[in-house]
Amino acid sequence: MRVFWVLIWPLILFAKEITFEFLTAHPRSQARDYYIWRFLDQNITPQEAQKALELTKRVNRKILKRYAKKIGNKEIQKAINCRYMPIKRLLAQDPSCIAAGITFAKFSQLPLDKRLKLFKKLRQFPIAKDLKFLLSLNPYITTQGYPEKFLPLALFSSKMYRKKHFNKAYPKKFLLQFAKNYRLSSFAIKAVFEKLDKSIYSLLRLPPNSFNAQAAFYLGLAALQRNLFYIAKKFFLYSYTKAYYQDQKDRALFWLYKTTHNKEYLQKLLASTDCNIYVLLAHEIAKKPFTNFIHLTAFASKKVDINLSDPFVWYTTYMKISSTNPHTLLQEFNASNTANLYAIIYEKASHYTKHPFITPYEKELAHIPFKPLLYAIIKQESRFIPGAISSSYALGIVQFMPFLARYTAKKFHIKDFDLDMMFEEKIALRFGIDHLRYLQKHLLHPLLIAYAYNGGIGYVKRNILPLFHRFKEPLMAMEFIPSSENREYGKKVLCNLAIYNKIFHKPFSLLESLQKLKAPSRLYHFGK
Repeated sequence: MRVFWVLIWPLILFAKEITFEFLTAHPRSQARDYYIWRFLDQNITPQEAQKALELTKRVNRKILKRYAKKIGNKEIQKAINCRYMPIKRLLAQDPSCIAAGITFAKFSQLPLDKRLKLFKKLRQFPIAKDLKFLLSLNPYITTQGYPEKFLPLALFSSKMYRKKHFNKAYPKKFLLQFAKNYRLSSFAIKAVFEKLDKSIYSLLRLPPNSFNAQAAFYLGLAALQRNLFYIAKKFFLYSYTKAYYQDQKDRALFWLYKTTHNKEYLQKLLASTDCNIYVLLAHEIAKKPFTNFIHLTAFASKKVDINLSDPFVWYTTYMKISSTNPHTLLQEFNASNTANLYAIIYEKASHYTKHPFITPYEKELAHIPFKPLLYAIIKQESRFIPGAISSSYALGIVQFMPFLARYTAKKFHIKDFDLDMMFEEKIALRFGIDHLRYLQKHLLHPLLIAYAYNGGIGYVKRNILPLFHRFKEPLMAMEFIPSSENREYGKKVLCNLAIYNKIFHKPFSLLESLQKLKAPSRLYHFGK
């Protein structure tokens, strides 16, 4: 292993300078946005900053805040800074700055006397006409003559304000006027996650078709928690029939089976062509092996001339895969150095009914005991694409955020570390292995490790472990992870892990793994 890691040191270690010519030479894409973000950190002129902003595909907070520092226009700087300013600092600013930065959430955090005082300052600004509804001790009553204001206020006010003022028993007639409104579905999901019991009982009185498939599913869970089994079944059935994606249909089927113990739903799960934890659990319950995956190992002897460590090469290749009949690409990318592309194309060609798994780092990971977990995470993070860049600028196969990449590089004493080095698979693997070792010191279950890899160990401590202590049923806890991204990420990594353990002939049971989560206090250790 030591010999392997020494091989990375001859790489050129320098901090790359991003030029404006470099930016204009590449297509508008997420990859170029990442380099624009880096460009804005350099010593550039306000004119260059303005031109760079005009090249972006998506102007996010990271880019906008750096642009504000470089632009040299005090009015623009002020507007951007005010927009993202926390409420305590915002209150000390002039009215125009407050108007630029105030939101329903920020405004509703304030006590009533401060809201009244602030509202007087903002009377002349357009936002005041909506903020006035948050001056009431009963916004539900205040919005009776303005029903279109009710759901935006309920959704975008702060969590504490919502719990205090919107957790009510609403008349069925009142709620039915919002039936099939996407915001009613959003409010229903918030009510379930935030335990707004009075609102939940009101929402459960509506027919399931008042909601979208996602909201119907969570209302089904809410009914199940309250032992309203017949109502839960109705909402799960509606979610199943209306869900677009197969994994969401399978999720509804699984909870239908949990609710009714009707094996008809289990049989439908066994017939699913998707690869997800619900289908795998159904196979374990039925004691039938899951075989709808393929371990891709045999490839043509040729090598494709392509550098997937270049984010722009990956971007153009991705666009090609997206717009081309996949069957015509299978032969082109049937090579060992493009196994990652072949797997993506193979799955698309099967209409996502066949599920390929690859193991491209066998030599490098020969002595890594948690190899299945590392593969499971990389598959979910990047599909093994070395030049992958996320919308938040997580980089490479292990999708390290820039701050974590820099921290790890400093830990390994890599001089003049450049973030683009994360596109080198050997470096990315080394960093990923190190981070997983760190997480394993504190978390003793692969699902918790997956949550921490995606959302951070602090997020797991604050938001996830309390859920596993609260719910007796681990699967129910998994459905209530606050972040939708983190929620689905954990499920997918656990599914990948089950398959990789099959591939490596290692014993692993999803049912047994979930059973361990019933005693969460045994699954983490945080030292001083």
